[in-house]
Amino acid sequence: MREGWGEKSGTREYLRKRNMEIRARFRAGSPIDQLTEVFCLSYDSIKKIVYSR
Repeated sequence: MREGWGEKSGTREYLRKRNMEIRARFRAGSPIDQLTEVFCLSYDSIKKIVYSR
């Protein structure tokens, strides 16, 4: 049986943890502009992460 995307390399788990950290920092009051610099992601990418779920 095939493994899902990123499961063998650990990428999926890395991204899950990164996104949890982004959401936690956002809830703690970090502005999206600051998160874009810390995580080297675009403004829209951070917005998708913090406003999903």
